[in-house]
Amino acid sequence: MIIIPIFIPGRTYTTYTCEVEGNQFKFVRCEYCGFVYVYNMRRSAISTSTMEGHASRQARSSLQEKLDEDCDAVPCMECGKYQAHMVAALKRDFNPDARDFGRIALVVGGIFSLLAVISAFTCLPTVEVPIVLGCIAGGLVVAGGGSLYWRSKLLEKYEPNETDLGERMQIAARYGKSLDDFKAYLDQLGIQWEMPKA
Repeated sequence: MIIIPIFIPGRTYTTYTCEVEGNQFKFVRCEYCGFVYVYNMRRSAISTSTMEGHASRQARSSLQEKLDEDCDAVPCMECGKYQAHMVAALKRDFNPDARDFGRIALVVGGIFSLLAVISAFTCLPTVEVPIVLGCIAGGLVVAGGGSLYWRSKLLEKYEPNETDLGERMQIAARYGKSLDDFKAYLDQLGIQWEMPKA
């Protein structure tokens, strides 16, 4: 089978790409000890469109959604515990290489399976082609499924709040601020702000 690209004369498209980034202060009340702390979360978003202005609107909307709904894993500065939504995010992003490889291998394996079936009906004189494609498909499915299974077994044992407390406290000190420190930081910038009532 030969694929021939077809170009329509007189039809040109301009692609607009917009990349935006922003930050948002996140206030956290520890669900374990009640301590309130703040951290600064940065995110970026990119969008591409053939419509002028659409890429910018989409990128800004995506950025705002990330700032509103996402979180960084910053443990409590008092007790060193990650909050439940942070634990969920850490588990979601756990071992991304194994997760991504597994998913890609399964998708590509499915494509090779489809090609093997198609070639079985179109390449009857050459029976080797469907067999080779089928073997490749099988290998990819096994590798992808094995990678996802291995990750799931590691994830069962992964508990962020049982990792080294000293490391968690260092992360908290590096990225978190107490409300007093946050107010002092804003005072230095000349920003008037009152601490929320407990």
